[in-house]
Amino acid sequence: MNVFVEKFADLKILRYSVPEFEGLTLNEKLYIYYLSQAALCGRDILWDQNNRYNLRVRAVLEQILKTYSGSHTDSNYKKF
Repeated sequence: MNVFVEKFADLKILRYSVPEFEGLTLNEKLYIYYLSQAALCGRDILWDQNNRYNLRVRAVLEQILKTYSGSHTDSNYKKF
């Protein structure tokens, strides 16, 4: 089963088929939602704990990668 969907920088987006999801109660679905939100926050916490500027640095790097209009196959881009 291939669950890999796409990759951006150090992030990978995975998609899983969960056929039983519709059978869950609303509280169970909310629990899953809040767990996923906590996982996203955990990523920021890890970055922040390593250096007080890391969240700002990551935001700048992600913006550069998102808006860069040059060649993505260029050796300088790959080094970046």
